Amino acid sequence: MRFVVTTGVLIALIGSPTLADADTSGFRAHLGCGKNKGAARSCPTGANWGAFFKAGNGVRTRYKLCVDPPEVYGSCLERATSRNGRDSVSLDGWRIPGTYVVTWKVGGDRVGRDRITLRSSK
Repeated sequence: MRFVVTTGVLIALIGSPTLADADTSGFRAHLGCGKNKGAARSCPTGANWGAFFKAGNGVRTRYKLCVDPPEVYGSCLERATSRNGRDSVSLDGWRIPGTYVVTWKVGGDRVGRDRITLRSSK
């Protein structure tokens, strides 16, 4: 009897979808500069810049936003989209000139990655 229960649990675990199996194609993420919410590759250090995220299913989604700046350790934020599946985060606090890599994760899976270069405004 114990063998049957253990086998049943093992089959249930193997057969169930895991976070690694999650469909990550339904998300859109990019970085923007200034008032333009479109994707940007560079931005002056004094300008407003931020991260934009959209869940393709249009529902509230929890995600993690990680910022990897040049020459210093980065940090991650736990975020949630609005009920329509959208969110934006101001990243104005990061002002060191150089290239930043920003990663979006849902359930541990990377669903987006973008980079932007902050250039000195002098």
